[in-house]
Amino acid sequence: MTEVNDPPPDRAQGAPQPTAPAGSRTGAALDSMPPELLVLVGAMSVQCGAGLAVTLLREYGPLPVAMLRIVFGALLLIAFQPLRLRRAERAALISCVALGLILAAMNTLFYVAVSRIPLGVAVTIEFSGPLAVAVLGSSPARPGLGGARGGRHLHPGWRASRS
Repeated sequence: MTEVNDPPPDRAQGAPQPTAPAGSRTGAALDSMPPELLVLVGAMSVQCGAGLAVTLLREYGPLPVAMLRIVFGALLLIAFQPLRLRRAERAALISCVALGLILAAMNTLFYVAVSRIPLGVAVTIEFSGPLAVAVLGSSPARPGLGGARGGRHLHPGWRASRS
């Protein structure tokens, strides 16, 4: 059993550390940041983007707003991680295109939903899937969400029944 202060296996001494492409200061900076901070920044980005989109939805509709977000996201991705198409394998390129199409469809459907139901309800429904995967996929021995499966520790009146 590992102690709480032990480094995770992927960050253990001697384990290969992720490296940024040559000449990429952005990749090196992201590798040095704590993963929890990256998750928080990512979550804030998604939620702020959804909040901004609601104001744009009233004027332009869901499809142009989804296109705007997809194009803006692609430009940011290119800025932070320049393409290296010549070195990429065909299977990797096909996977990237498939992922891009799936994300485009997901964003479009999300904005169609937000144009019809309140933002809070849409975001809650959207977030419940990844949260369920994280909770159900985590080990109960790990601190964090794994020990709070089903929210049983979040409710102050919960008591374990011993049958």
